[in-house]
Amino acid sequence: MDSSGVSCPVPPEQRPLEEFQQLCGSWFFSWPTGQSSSLMRSLLTSWLLILPVCILVASGSWTLKQDPPRLIVAGAVASLVLPILLLVRQWL
Repeated sequence: MDSSGVSCPVPPEQRPLEEFQQLCGSWFFSWPTGQSSSLMRSLLTSWLLILPVCILVASGSWTLKQDPPRLIVAGAVASLVLPILLLVRQWL
């Protein structure tokens, strides 16, 4: 029996309200609940961390090797995938 007098077969730490409170307290899911500047900073950091990798992958293209501005733009656009995936994960 719990405090409301109702017998529940689910352990207290696995009840939906407790799970929700644990998620809200985690560092990843607390980004959107804080100030918008902390969310933007986290997303910008994730974008900047993946940007060199995406530019390196884009440099494997023969056509982009001859055109550095397009190479950088292609890498920057491709690196937007990580922040978008992070936002989708927080939203769902």
